[in-house]
Amino acid sequence: ALCLCVGIYSLSHFLAAMATKALFAAKGYPMSFATFLRIHLQRLPAKYLPGGIWHTVGRGADLVQLGIATRTVTQVLLLEQILAIWWAGFIGFILIGCTFGGATRMAAFALAAALLAGAGLLMWLLVRFKPNAADLAHVAFMPEVCIAYVIGWCCLAIAFTCYAWVGELTQAPPLRIAASYLVSWMVGALAFFAPQGMGVFELAMQYAIFPSQPSSAGSLWLIGSYRLVVLSADLIAWLVCGLSCNIKSPTGNKS
Repeated sequence: ALCLCVGIYSLSHFLAAMATKALFAAKGYPMSFATFLRIHLQRLPAKYLPGGIWHTVGRGADLVQLGIATRTVTQVLLLEQILAIWWAGFIGFILIGCTFGGATRMAAFALAAALLAGAGLLMWLLVRFKPNAADLAHVAFMPEVCIAYVIGWCCLAIAFTCYAWVGELTQAPPLRIAASYLVSWMVGALAFFAPQGMGVFELAMQYAIFPSQPSSAGSLWLIGSYRLVVLSADLIAWLVCGLSCNIKSPTGNKS
């Protein structure tokens, strides 16, 4: 079952590369999907360096070396981070509204509506006052980009839900676990002082699943141990990428 979690999580890498390809293609750089996937996978170890930004920085350096303008790389990679947080929160609040009741449901739907309105307002402001960046407002919600982010976040939420059930972490409904994961990830991502949301995500998840109970060291440990699943998925993807590159280039020069 844990292998299933790793496999489902690994799918998110392909979807992330798909979104990146669509964004750069819309900006005038129609490069192959294989190129973006290779760069994404090769730079995975940088995720675990202190700071939490080095995977993005490494990918950016690789893309600039391929001839993409530095300004475009900066804009697109920043947009990726914003979209990741936005979609996690939007989908998470929608799911919370569907699985919780009472005031929680109303608040969740209100926050989802606020995110949608905020995105619309931001797009209008870009078009109105930043003509040179107006194209970002259009590429951000292209169908292929939206599909990649929605399916990607569904994969990540399903992977964590499977982990929670396998580890008998909670008996909460699967939809509630998935919704809590997405919102907790968003909270962790917004906590810039915590690399990869470490600690913040776990506490938010603990409160979401056990709102009426004090923090339990055991449950926090189980939630935190999910990072080992993520590490395993990243390590396997990185090794497979490295093996593939070596097979295609026996001399060791990656093309």
